[in-house]
Amino acid sequence: MKKKRGLLIGCGTGIVLLLIGLVTAGVWFLSNLPEADVQAPMSPVLVDIVFPENGLETRLDNAVPVSVQAISSRPITHLELWADGQLYGSADDASEFQWTWQAETAGIHTLVARGRDVQDQTGQSQIIVLNVLPRSVQEIKAIKGQTLEVIGDQYGIAAEDIAAANPALDPKQPLDGQQEVKIPSGDGGKKNNAPNPPSGQPEPPQPPPDPFWFWLNKNILQAAKPASPPDAPDLALKYEKCKLQLFVTPHSDNQSGFILYRWRTGESGFNKIAVLGAGTNGVPTLYADPAPIAGGMQSLYYAEAYNAGGKALSQIVGYSADAEQCPAAGQNEPTYLIKINFVLKENVDKTYCYWFGGNKWQRIPAEDFDFFGKFDDISKGIPLEIGAEKPATQQILLDCWGWSDGALKYLGQGQANFDVNQPPKEIILDASGFHAAGIPALKPLKDDGESPAELKNLVVPPPFALREPENTAECASHGFPVGGQLVCDQLLNSKVKQYITLVWEWKPGACWAGECKWWNNIDGFHIYKVDAITKNTTPVKTIANSKQMVTAIPLSWGSVCYAVRAFANHPSAGELLSAPVSYCPGQLPAPKKIILQPIDWLTTADDWIYDGCEDTGQAWPWKPLGIEVVVGGLEVNSDDCGLQSRSAGAVLFDIPAMKLSQPLAVIQKATLLFHNRSTDYSVYFGEDKGYVATNQKPLCATRLGISKVDWKGWSPSNHFSFDQSMLDHPANIAPYTAIKPFNYSIDVTSAVQTWFKKPDTNRGFVLYPTSLDLAYYFYSNAENQRCMSNLNDFKLEILYFTPAE
Repeated sequence: MKKKRGLLIGCGTGIVLLLIGLVTAGVWFLSNLPEADVQAPMSPVLVDIVFPENGLETRLDNAVPVSVQAISSRPITHLELWADGQLYGSADDASEFQWTWQAETAGIHTLVARGRDVQDQTGQSQIIVLNVLPRSVQEIKAIKGQTLEVIGDQYGIAAEDIAAANPALDPKQPLDGQQEVKIPSGDGGKKNNAPNPPSGQPEPPQPPPDPFWFWLNKNILQAAKPASPPDAPDLALKYEKCKLQLFVTPHSDNQSGFILYRWRTGESGFNKIAVLGAGTNGVPTLYADPAPIAGGMQSLYYAEAYNAGGKALSQIVGYSADAEQCPAAGQNEPTYLIKINFVLKENVDKTYCYWFGGNKWQRIPAEDFDFFGKFDDISKGIPLEIGAEKPATQQILLDCWGWSDGALKYLGQGQANFDVNQPPKEIILDASGFHAAGIPALKPLKDDGESPAELKNLVVPPPFALREPENTAECASHGFPVGGQLVCDQLLNSKVKQYITLVWEWKPGACWAGECKWWNNIDGFHIYKVDAITKNTTPVKTIANSKQMVTAIPLSWGSVCYAVRAFANHPSAGELLSAPVSYCPGQLPAPKKIILQPIDWLTTADDWIYDGCEDTGQAWPWKPLGIEVVVGGLEVNSDDCGLQSRSAGAVLFDIPAMKLSQPLAVIQKATLLFHNRSTDYSVYFGEDKGYVATNQKPLCATRLGISKVDWKGWSPSNHFSFDQSMLDHPANIAPYTAIKPFNYSIDVTSAVQTWFKKPDTNRGFVLYPTSLDLAYYFYSNAENQRCMSNLNDFKLEILYFTPAE
């Protein structure tokens, strides 16, 4: 009875410990569960506006071809083009289409494309910002009987403007048909896409869905009863005193919630501004955008309904505020912050500059007797502020001097123009003695008291190792949305290559004791195309996801390179940009390489003795020599002896030491290398038949696993516990690649990446065979047979990238 009671007590204790473990794991799980909107599945539909490129300038008279492409693992059934928040055109049963778009007014305009697949999953493209210039002044011959007012209406020109351009003509008198009439430039009037809010009393926003229940529905219940995506909601807005109110009206009952997105002039893409609850079908939910709209600023919005089955997008709505409507919004200076990267071309000891940007000169450094030292690193950027007062186009000047051998030397003047009405472009200030460049970022008003001096010192860590991925696994591992494996496979293995696929790395900057210059809370990445000849830079798209470091860009004609910047939306300084990393096709960045030697190794054996054989194995000839493991199997089936034995070998590499020496490294590839010193392969059928004559030298270590236990200090009688879940290669017979006879390699990238991130999980590799594997080498009617491989010369070759110095 004592034994039984002890067993019951032991079982009871085990159950209690199990419950405690489950509760602890549950608490940890709930505390680390992301918000429901982050868990929502990403759309597998990728949509791209191939042409025009972001920042294109055109005249009001010109038509612009707009080419759109969409890709998905399923057929594309519908494409849409949205211009300034209004549906411009659509096409069914097409994965690519071209529209001809022409603006009705001068100024800033936006284009967005959408695509939908056969399962009603919807994707949205990057936003394209166009600068439409007014018509140039032209002369026409009037038709008899027309008045200037009639002609002005035809061209969208106000009566007083066309009358001022033709002072010799009476604006109200019919013309005789012989006069030449000057048509001045004009914007054709301004229009707003501001749908009236729905009737009825709106309800206040509901809280976002609970993360746990959303996770449960997405990962558990979804498998039993898949959910269909919700219906697209309606979105309307109302302008009131420089504020915009949004009305989201659901049209289904199965949405989990809504996400609101906004774009404003000067921003590079749509940004998430709010997450709302599910609401009530047919009843509008009111959300007031807390950020006021500035005069001369355009805002676009859309709502996204989501659940565990997918997403659906509302129409895009927008509003443009006149400067007269919100005059106070643009009166605070400075409005733009630019970080100029400054590089000297000449060898001078002390340098200083004078900068003109807007309406005043400022010395850099600010103090009269401060200079840039010869060894100061000023290439990382000089924060400067640019005004946004009229006129819109401002001249920017930078004059610099330097001391050399006691004499003051003029380094020249760099000049550029800055237009507040255009999307920010790179400003280049080039002179005989220096080169300076940077991209202006819109700087919102501050109300938290942060000093500009402190904000100027912030630096966003740059991306690094921009390249084309070697394979589908490397592409998909860089954070592609849901369906990344399929999309990457289609992008990389398509018979006709239409896209270039890029991956890159990013790491937060390391901060030590004291002040930290790094702003590590990034919001995503800007992608650019760079003309390899002219070096002109064109924005292509923005990825508003700091975890996604992969993109696909339509192939371009000519010699084109690419660049990526990290960006951060600082609450006070506005958008902060990192230095760029660039890549030109065919010029892959060379990874660094380190080769690690084993720091520990062990051979263990599992024996199954079922008949005698007491002395068997005391003098095994396959004992390891030096840094060596023995892997394989043995069978003895004589009349007085029955034995089966399998041996496994483990090797351990010092991954934590590498992490200490290279804490910011990103591992691209890891390969385990080893040598088969010898293989003892023999089959004995007894006295009548003897040994099988064979020249085979198989590798008896057929599989590679990951140790689950810390085996340091073990003896050969211990037993490994291992799995294969962290390996890239499937577990099958001999998963290794033979480099040359008796030398082998296997890709272990995912395992080493995991160990590098979590060094305490590094318990080494285990090489072993299974009984099923040995059956390929053994014979069922043999008395004695063995397959034992002595493996040595283990190395772990790691290719990795590190941030630029």
